[in-house]
Amino acid sequence: MIRVVKRHASDWELPEELLEPVQHTASNLAIMMLSCPTIGHDVLTLVGRFITEQSLLNIWFLEDVKGSGRGLEEVLSLTEFGDKQTRAVYEAWKSYKISVSDERLDGKRERIIDCSEALVGALESAIAALMDIRGATQ
Repeated sequence: MIRVVKRHASDWELPEELLEPVQHTASNLAIMMLSCPTIGHDVLTLVGRFITEQSLLNIWFLEDVKGSGRGLEEVLSLTEFGDKQTRAVYEAWKSYKISVSDERLDGKRERIIDCSEALVGALESAIAALMDIRGATQ
C-alpha cells in the first residue's frame, strides 16, 4: 500500500501520528492530547478551544473565502494558516510528552512544568491567532 505523506508549502512534513485516525490533523493532535492522563483540566479546556477554533476557521474558509474572488496567493496563505497553528501546538506537545516520559529524575518536575507552560502558551497563541484571522473576538 502506498501512503501519501501530506506536505505543506511551509515545507513541514506531517508526522505519521498526525495522519490518523481522521483526516484532520488538528483533530488528531487534539485526540492525542485528550488521551494523555497527565494533562490537567486547564490544558484540556484549551485543547477544546483549539479544536473549536480550527473548525470555525474551516467553516469560515469554506463559506466566506473559497470562491470569494480573493487572489490565489491570499487563498493559499489562508489554507496554510491553520496548519501553522497546528504545527506550533504539536511542537510544544512533543516537548511536553518527552518531559513526562524522561526517566531522569534530576530536575524532572521543573522540566514538566516548563513544558506544560509552553504548551499552554502555544495553545493560547494558536487560539488567539485563529480567532484573529477570522476577525472573531474572544
